[in-house]
Amino acid sequence: MIDPDRSHAFRILAQKFATGHTLRRPITLSTPKRRVYLRDTLLEDNHQRIIINPAETKAKFRKLSQSPFTFFRGNALIFYRDIVGYDLDMPHVFCVGDVHPANYGVMPSDDGAPFFGLNDFDEAAFAPFAYDLRRGVTGFCLTARENGFSETRQRKIVNAFLDGYIEAIKLYSHNDYEKWQTWRIDNSPKKIRRLLEKSIQSRVDFLAAIAEFGYFNQTDEVTILSDRVAEFQEYVALYREQSEILPDRPDSFFRVKDVARKKASGTASFGQMRYLVLLEGPTIADTDDIILEFKLARRPALYGLVPGNEMPDNWHAKRMVTAHDVHIVGGDPYFGHVEIDSQSFMVRELSPYKRRIDWEKLNRKEMARYAQFCGQVLAQAHARSDMDTGLGDKQVEPLIFQAIEENTAFKESMTEFAFEMAARTVQDYELYVADYERGYYDLERRDTADFGLE
Repeated sequence: MIDPDRSHAFRILAQKFATGHTLRRPITLSTPKRRVYLRDTLLEDNHQRIIINPAETKAKFRKLSQSPFTFFRGNALIFYRDIVGYDLDMPHVFCVGDVHPANYGVMPSDDGAPFFGLNDFDEAAFAPFAYDLRRGVTGFCLTARENGFSETRQRKIVNAFLDGYIEAIKLYSHNDYEKWQTWRIDNSPKKIRRLLEKSIQSRVDFLAAIAEFGYFNQTDEVTILSDRVAEFQEYVALYREQSEILPDRPDSFFRVKDVARKKASGTASFGQMRYLVLLEGPTIADTDDIILEFKLARRPALYGLVPGNEMPDNWHAKRMVTAHDVHIVGGDPYFGHVEIDSQSFMVRELSPYKRRIDWEKLNRKEMARYAQFCGQVLAQAHARSDMDTGLGDKQVEPLIFQAIEENTAFKESMTEFAFEMAARTVQDYELYVADYERGYYDLERRDTADFGLE
């Protein structure tokens, strides 16, 4: 029988590392034992989805078999348990938790204009700043590898990400730019500026693709739940009250017109419960309606892995909202949280601007420039987390820069880590694909009791 929750065991392991014990991490397991460990961890990480939504969980397992980078994206828990005990003496920040090339993109700001930044807060947690860097360098190493770049080019791209971060942290340690700086059409690099320009589309066209005449369009990915309109009207009222969402707007602005269930989104969150809620908007016309996404929150991959930074189980949607507010300047005004059937949901606007860089189409120079810019964006997110690190009046940026400066091998060790972890991810992916093709993750052929998840 598989233990569906081994977080307590890993919490103890993290505490032992923090007190100087010499222990083995899961990454050191022999290949046969590593295969079993991967199976157990994947099933543990997805056990709720396996029980509640086996069809979409099966689709997630299929998606993970697409490529090493997709496998990496969908398995932050494996990554962080492999580095349990690392960097605990480094300055702690409100980490993003899942930094990689595909988790940057275009979002709506509080004034309705598109901007570029980090756009996924599911894994946000208090942790050493280096955790985000380790996840980021590994992600860029994997994407550069999948783009067919040589090892020399991969190294330059990883170094560009680190250079962007270090240069920006140094800059933020001498000024307060992190408090107001946003990346928009007028001040972004050319590639990002073009992405922002492409993201601007008519809200009318965006709505027509999803909802027409005040109702959602039924598709393979959208199941209409019009019989739950009254129920969700109560959830919307509670969400507004708990998260203080646009209190100056009249109730008529938040009248629920339709409800739907959304399938097949994301990678790590693929198969998580999501609802779409169509709101009236500023006028009675259907062309300016607002669509909210209600997404079931789960605890982050870093849960229990950073001694002293524990999080209550019922705080996870609020944690994501706090991360959004800390990491983003003037972000989505609809970002909030609410409980549905005693479960915590994060709420945000389904953005008409949502778009990301097609990193698969970038040449080596473009990829390096993109990596450098992403490093700068991450540095700003870390610089803005002073209030949430327990540092009082101290700025966290000088502490981060000092920690990097004092470790003369910081960049080199991070780069070597990226290559080692990317190679490990490829090996894990191959073990996973072999099991997947043998039918180990075929949920239709096996009862959930087979996984110890009844």
